[in-house]
Amino acid sequence: MRSILSFDIHQDDEPHDIDVCAERLESAGREASFFIPTSLLAVRAFREPLRHLAARGFELGTHSHDHSKAETAALRGGGRRDL
Repeated sequence: MRSILSFDIHQDDEPHDIDVCAERLESAGREASFFIPTSLLAVRAFREPLRHLAARGFELGTHSHDHSKAETAALRGGGRRDL
């Protein structure tokens, strides 16, 4: 049985955690896809961690350009009723 791992990265996430996650996945021999809002490409702190993901061979994809704060809060702990 094959499993697929995917991660959504948001502006509220810590850029350093991206590298930590990638290192753990690599050491476990796991592949993963990382989905980001394209607006993060303009945030200096995210540039290197995202480049490192690509250099390590992880798949990068987009899941929009930006998220509003209300949408991000609902995704993290609420539900559709919170939007």
